Amino acid sequence: MPGLGLGVLAILVTLFLPSLFLSRVSFAPDTPARGGLNAGGLNALIGQIGLGMLTGGSQSLAFYSELARSRGVLENVVNRPMPDSLGVKAATLALLWYPNAKSVEWRTYRAVRRLDKRLTVIADERAGIVSVAVLAESPPLAQWLSAAIYDELNRYNLSVRGSRAKEERVFTEGRLAEARDSLTAAEAALKAFYRKNRVFQDSPDLTFEERELKRRVDGQLELYTTLQRQVENARLDEVRDTPVLNLIERATRPVLKAWPLRGRLAVLFALIGSLIGVLVEFGAPWSERLVARIRGRPTPVLRPVPRAAATVSPLRERVGDE
Repeated sequence: MPGLGLGVLAILVTLFLPSLFLSRVSFAPDTPARGGLNAGGLNALIGQIGLGMLTGGSQSLAFYSELARSRGVLENVVNRPMPDSLGVKAATLALLWYPNAKSVEWRTYRAVRRLDKRLTVIADERAGIVSVAVLAESPPLAQWLSAAIYDELNRYNLSVRGSRAKEERVFTEGRLAEARDSLTAAEAALKAFYRKNRVFQDSPDLTFEERELKRRVDGQLELYTTLQRQVENARLDEVRDTPVLNLIERATRPVLKAWPLRGRLAVLFALIGSLIGVLVEFGAPWSERLVARIRGRPTPVLRPVPRAAATVSPLRERVGDE
């Protein structure tokens, strides 16, 4: 009876629980390395022989696993505008879940905590794949949430996570602008000299000055050309060094609900109820003796009365008659 009762209770409780749908997105972080060594082939070879921990792949997977659950990423997701195709009236996920919050900060905080509880991140170090799964109240919302989390990770990957090549490019571009200004000034000085001194070959001082101006122009031109070449190389290095998220499994719209599983919950509660019934049925005498022992009272023991004590001996009957 307790098992049947708990099973029926579980079914009744699950009828009032909201249905949740699961959507998943999977990607493989790929960070190309500089130089002529084929780092991707080397990592693949090391992974095949079981030495994946010697490379930086596991650290990269751990980084993206923590990044997917970070507060910055989740805040951007819950405050991202939702499209009208989802069929919800709220503008953001935070407004959908907590429309009557006392402040924007409190609404965002509660929405982030709720999304974090519904979020599951699995990093497969051997395969080099990170899977992000999220639960939502409807299939379109679950699909949008998983895609939004992937977009936030990709945006952070491209815009926030800087590299040394980017810093070198910015520095070299600044030096290139300075070299361009210096070259322009040197060329202007040489041009002004030629306009002012049309015939200077007969004057040693003017000839020396003209050579100094030409050497300055040639030096600035060489520096400008070198910096311009370095800027182009830095741009190529920046593109090669940009971390890439290779999409393995696109966020799909779920068909079946993931929670609650009413049949499994009913069977589980029925088993728990049966176990409770067995414990109550066979554990009652043991519990009574345990309680009596704890209270300090001796446990009553019923012993059978012997037949000899129950009958009167013939000698006593004779004495009694006398």
